[in-house]
Amino acid sequence: MGARSMTASTVKERPSWRLKPPHDQQTQGIVVSGFSRLPAGKALFLHGDAPPETDAGRAPWLQTLMKVAPITASDGKPETRAAAVAFTWTGLQKAGLSPEALATFAAPFREGMYQEDRLRRLGDKVKDKWQEPVIDGGPLWSGNIPAEDALRQVTTRTTVHALLLLYGETVADVQVWGEEVGQALAPHGMTIVHQLALDLQLDEVGIGREHFGFADGMSQPIPFGDPDVASEDTVALSDGRPAPRDPWHGVPLGEILLGHTNAYAEKAPGPVVRDDKFARAAQLSPQGAPEGFLNLGLNGSHSRPTNTDSRRTPSALPNSIPTATVARSGPTCAVRILATASRETLPRLPPCSIR
Repeated sequence: MGARSMTASTVKERPSWRLKPPHDQQTQGIVVSGFSRLPAGKALFLHGDAPPETDAGRAPWLQTLMKVAPITASDGKPETRAAAVAFTWTGLQKAGLSPEALATFAAPFREGMYQEDRLRRLGDKVKDKWQEPVIDGGPLWSGNIPAEDALRQVTTRTTVHALLLLYGETVADVQVWGEEVGQALAPHGMTIVHQLALDLQLDEVGIGREHFGFADGMSQPIPFGDPDVASEDTVALSDGRPAPRDPWHGVPLGEILLGHTNAYAEKAPGPVVRDDKFARAAQLSPQGAPEGFLNLGLNGSHSRPTNTDSRRTPSALPNSIPTATVARSGPTCAVRILATASRETLPRLPPCSIR
């Protein structure tokens, strides 16, 4: 944990972890990898002007997005490019997810970061005044989720419906890719309203650090399942051995992915949808869902992409939105509207704390 580059260490590195099939194909790659071999990256914040879809997962812009920026799976296959995507609550609404299904998401996701009580508890806004940790003038972008009390509504000038993360070998490659995405989505009423560079920045001794300055693995949990229970035998080490419970970094997989056992010895709850032909076409599983419903959130999670202001202290959070990422495509629809994990904080995590 000192200043020396980890690549120069003579200590044998421990194996990293991976998800077992079929979970590795149902989960986005960013869950198990920060794509450290792809040092260039960019976050594209998307806004849609078209009316809400009536058929979730089959929106033309989603189909186009899957062609121009196919989502990377967590199966560990080598990539020269990688992509991850996430929706805000209003983005899922825009994509055609029903009010019934939207109501089954976790309260923090439904309410957003600017819910009155949450703003007060976090010290972001007190007595209608933005506090020091927030950028001057208040947040610039958000999902603009409607508040229950219209008088307490916080509205930012930019509404974000989806977040697309692109990673590549060079800055030029990612720049061109981002332009291709923008051109492909424009005919569908989707525009890029904000961009953030996610390029890995190494310090003077070759260590990549995240914006709080950490370069160790303390913030990188190692999930574990239960190899003695078939439905819980979900995690393995990169060398194929079962993943034991690490005494320092180990956390139950349900603390990262919905639908799996969490630290309370319960299945981490997630959103559900009615069991119909569209949900079955998207290959949703009944595992963990009530009778008559399918599990929309299996192998999913929620994230809070955060943009810090480098001119301020590390605690300055000018913008922060809860998002749900999406799983890779099923055979008959562009994407499955799933909340697939990414506890992503912008900018990039360092290569020595990611796998």
